[in-house]
Amino acid sequence: MLSRLGCIILISALMLQNGCSSYKSPVPVDLPIEEMDDYTKGLLDGEKDAHGYKGWMYVGCLWSILGGILAWNYEPTPPVHTLKDKSQDYVRGYTEGYQNKSRAKNTEYALRGCGCTAGIMALLLYFLSTSNISM
Repeated sequence: MLSRLGCIILISALMLQNGCSSYKSPVPVDLPIEEMDDYTKGLLDGEKDAHGYKGWMYVGCLWSILGGILAWNYEPTPPVHTLKDKSQDYVRGYTEGYQNKSRAKNTEYALRGCGCTAGIMALLLYFLSTSNISM
């Protein structure tokens, strides 16, 4: 049982270290704002405004790797008030950027929760296996 838990901890740590949930913007950073179309401006603004939801850490704690899968498949919705009076291309870009960046952050939070649970379980199993309590 301990070796299986150790594998889960190792895999979670490697996934977080390698940035499995990191999102890289498809827009070149050095492109001047004046040369961007509405879609690109919306994409960058959506990525900038995306913050994720730290509550996914609790989902990761309770549901382990399944929590990470749920966080990746969940599509966050951008705030409507930021899209008022914007062009259709801007709204499409903003929504895509917001969803991609938020999804990556939500998955990262869920995997961190999974790692915390795995660490706690590993410590618990270690202390139970080294204790001198006989049943």
